[in-house]
Amino acid sequence: MTSKLVMDDFKRINKEMNISVIMNIHHVEVALEYADRIIGVRQGEIVFDGPSSKVTDTILHEIYGGNEEEYKTVFEEQHVHVQ
Repeated sequence: MTSKLVMDDFKRINKEMNISVIMNIHHVEVALEYADRIIGVRQGEIVFDGPSSKVTDTILHEIYGGNEEEYKTVFEEQHVHVQ
């Protein structure tokens, strides 16, 4: 079973059954594709809480930030770029 099938099932459950789905996911591209809302936590503090459409590279840096090399590696491996 692929992550796409699982995520599609979660989306269907959310829409058809009106059940909220809360998940902890570190695959940024998947989160941005499927989530309506993103809550970004860094060192136990919420640094972003808003619609996935409002997530920018700057916000991703705030969430994962600090170590520029780590930040670049995470997003290059996941092929993530947002405006």
